[in-house]
Amino acid sequence: MHAILFSIKRAFHTSVRVGRGWLGGVGLTPARFDMLAVIGRHPPHRRLQSDVRHALGVTAATVSRMLRSLEELGLVTREQDFTDRRQRIVSLTREGIRRLRCAVRGLIDTGAVQLAIDTAIVHRWYDPAACLAKGTMFEELLRRLRRDFGDNALLSYPWRPGRAIGKMTDSIW
Repeated sequence: MHAILFSIKRAFHTSVRVGRGWLGGVGLTPARFDMLAVIGRHPPHRRLQSDVRHALGVTAATVSRMLRSLEELGLVTREQDFTDRRQRIVSLTREGIRRLRCAVRGLIDTGAVQLAIDTAIVHRWYDPAACLAKGTMFEELLRRLRRDFGDNALLSYPWRPGRAIGKMTDSIW
């Protein structure tokens, strides 16, 4: 394996390990958090199952299996779309909304995730301008790698330096 691809793989595994520790407190895994985030992005916290698949960039079987697991935990419900019987509508339950909000408040709104990223990519983590510049360069590199390797997943998180901390609207974010 190429050294850069190996490093990207190791960084991914490290981020999942760190995410497990943070999200375990609210009973989520990084994969479950991502799925709940896709569904809960906009009120009324509902999405077509096929939209969830496209946003996460995974197979239909993977989404179906994960949603079945989330249903068993009482975090989502699925129902057939009455306008297109081939589609299923996935909705967050009250418990799903509660857990997602707890995770967002604990990780994103507190700035914990941003601080971890800033510390990892910049030696001057206390310098907001340096963090923003390095983070933007890193994001652009990853975006180009994903594009060139044909990754079409759409999931993006709305945290950025300077984002208002602690603001909660009708949306999870």
